[in-house]
Amino acid sequence: MWIQEFHALFPQIIGELCSKRQDLAAVEREVAKVHSSTHIGSAELCAIEKSTSWDYLNWWRELGPTIGEPIPMPPDLSSPQGKERIISVLYERLKHIEVVSVLLRFVRPEEFGILSPPVSSLLGLPYEKDHVAYYLKYLSVLDGFRNKYAGLPRIADVDMALWSAAHAEWNYHALVDEMYEDTYFQQVRLTNLLEGLGRHWQRSSHHRMLLANSLLKADYEVAAVVTGVIYETVVNEIADRIGIHRPIGKHGEVVTGARVQILKDRTKIDGLSVPPRSFDTWWKMRGRAVHGDPPLSQQEADDFVRQIDDLMRRVEDWRNNLRA
Repeated sequence: MWIQEFHALFPQIIGELCSKRQDLAAVEREVAKVHSSTHIGSAELCAIEKSTSWDYLNWWRELGPTIGEPIPMPPDLSSPQGKERIISVLYERLKHIEVVSVLLRFVRPEEFGILSPPVSSLLGLPYEKDHVAYYLKYLSVLDGFRNKYAGLPRIADVDMALWSAAHAEWNYHALVDEMYEDTYFQQVRLTNLLEGLGRHWQRSSHHRMLLANSLLKADYEVAAVVTGVIYETVVNEIADRIGIHRPIGKHGEVVTGARVQILKDRTKIDGLSVPPRSFDTWWKMRGRAVHGDPPLSQQEADDFVRQIDDLMRRVEDWRNNLRA
């Protein structure tokens, strides 16, 4: 499995990028010697920063002396509440979420990993309300991989595997292909992408049109289905504005389809011009997009998206003129 293999490749991949050997297991042992198990603070962070087993200072600045008095460890760091409590306190002291993640990773590798921009980018991790929430989200995603795949019992192991994968884009092609074809990996990335969109997503025709245009190259069939939804919305807005009541269609005919039958021969509607029989043509395209009988070609989907995008913009201008 790709994720276990990338974990095994971690020493080799990080060795190709660094001038000296990065022995993270040795750093863990050094930290264990100074960790009290009930508190966390300067002793552990200074051990991490001064360790000769890796190059801490190549990535982060020295903050160990600034941390202040040792901080009590929550009793259950496997719980979201325990994680949030210790991360929040450490971040308040250090003001650097990556250094917080480094400290926690070496104190409790079972439950923490290093917050890494390359891994965040690989996973498409969306921004959160603050740094603490972002790191908690990062850990939650890594925990999902730990639960999904056997052989990586610690969050730190998952972190190292994904870090290796993030730095192997131009090498290890077979493993990279296996990763991108993995259903769970794809689901995580797509979920993160949509979650990132969701903060500002309005379920409007405008936003759905952006989605349809963005999908054309990746999946033109889905782009056409989304465009079909937009077309229905546009048809019903036009019909509502010019007083076409929602008719009872023929058996098996949807209301929007019945409205299309009323509109199909109109070329000018109170200042809105459309090509002859376009409403009917677009309705048939929508049907083919949804039902695939016959399926749309790439060119037909491109044309459908472009034409409905243009229609939507003209309807928007028409709406504004009616209000003026």
